[in-house]
Amino acid sequence: MALFLIIIGALAGSALSGGAEALPLGLIGGGLVGYLLERVLRLQKQVAALEQASSLTGTPVSSDAAADTADPGPLPESNPEIPATDPAGSSAAAPPPDPLSDPLPDPLPDPLPKPTGRPGQQPEAERPTSTPLPEAPAAAMTASGAAAQSAAPIKPVEPVPSWLSTAFGKVREWFMTGNVPVKVGMIILFVGVAFLLKYATDRNLIVIPIKLRLLLVAGAGAGITLFGWRIRERMRIYALSLQGGGLGIMFLAIFAALRVWQLLPASIAFLLLVALALLLGVLAVLQNARGLAILGIVGGFLAPILTSSGEGNHVVLFSYYLVLNIGILFIAYFRAWRELNLLGFFFTFVIGGFWGFQYYEPRYFKSTEPFVLAHFFLYQCVAILFALRLPAPRRGFVDGTLVFGAPIVVFAIQAALLR
Repeated sequence: MALFLIIIGALAGSALSGGAEALPLGLIGGGLVGYLLERVLRLQKQVAALEQASSLTGTPVSSDAAADTADPGPLPESNPEIPATDPAGSSAAAPPPDPLSDPLPDPLPDPLPKPTGRPGQQPEAERPTSTPLPEAPAAAMTASGAAAQSAAPIKPVEPVPSWLSTAFGKVREWFMTGNVPVKVGMIILFVGVAFLLKYATDRNLIVIPIKLRLLLVAGAGAGITLFGWRIRERMRIYALSLQGGGLGIMFLAIFAALRVWQLLPASIAFLLLVALALLLGVLAVLQNARGLAILGIVGGFLAPILTSSGEGNHVVLFSYYLVLNIGILFIAYFRAWRELNLLGFFFTFVIGGFWGFQYYEPRYFKSTEPFVLAHFFLYQCVAILFALRLPAPRRGFVDGTLVFGAPIVVFAIQAALLR
């Protein structure tokens, strides 16, 4: 719901911006208005739930019933059939009637025999008998149980967290659980390798030929991945982190050789990227490792951004992203990993939308439109596979972000391409 309102607000803001110069401001302002509207609607639901809970728990209990329950009082002395007893024989007297039930016409028989011969007490043979009423105690217990249940407090309805807080909680949980130093270290290693390649290229500080440098980097990534696979049985979390980082480094080396230095033909680089994407999917599925798939996909999507020189070919970029998304489709055929699907959807359309805003021209329509349609149909297939691969209790539920978000985003991109 929040994402839907944000997208609608952004589209409305862009439509009302009035020109290309005010388009970013319109997008941001419209998205902010949509987010605030979603928060207002959520707060209204929470207030209504709290009012309903307050109306249920705030029912007062009558003071007469409370006083009768706390102090039932002595038996009425006007009944001549109830004998007077002394304090010594009070333990054997009949129990008082429940104040919540109707008064009984006759007292219940005593469960224990009473001693005879005391003054003021009738013999057992002369004491009048009465038929016991088993319904009266049951009715009294039912009435007292209903009163106790009505007086018991009802737990208030917990508010549903927003998608932003849920995503932040997932990221914090990933960084706070498991082998935290290894996870952080692999991220730092990946970013450091990317900036080292770019810095060495710009400054010409390393005399090693560029081909050999790229081979060393790719070999290091392959070695890290192989080492992580060998220790997967003993240290699972550590091994998965190593495999994800190694695959990300290999993605980075191949893309840099293709786009930055043009050392690989596009066909060979495309085949290598397809092979890496399939390897990533196979490793993640075989080890049931969602974290491995997320690490590799994030590394693969960030590789073009970290090695970008601003002069690349958009066809190569979108072909590379299409390969990564085919890998996500392959994983979705075996596993219902919603985080992986959303990451691919987010990176693809956000980076593609940013490129379109900065560099798109009408002459690029024929080379851009096929990728837009291909990614749209691909993520519709991912949404269908996600619904089919859920566990039995939840099978058939759809991912609303992909089912509704993909058509809205693609419609906006299509309108911008045809403007």
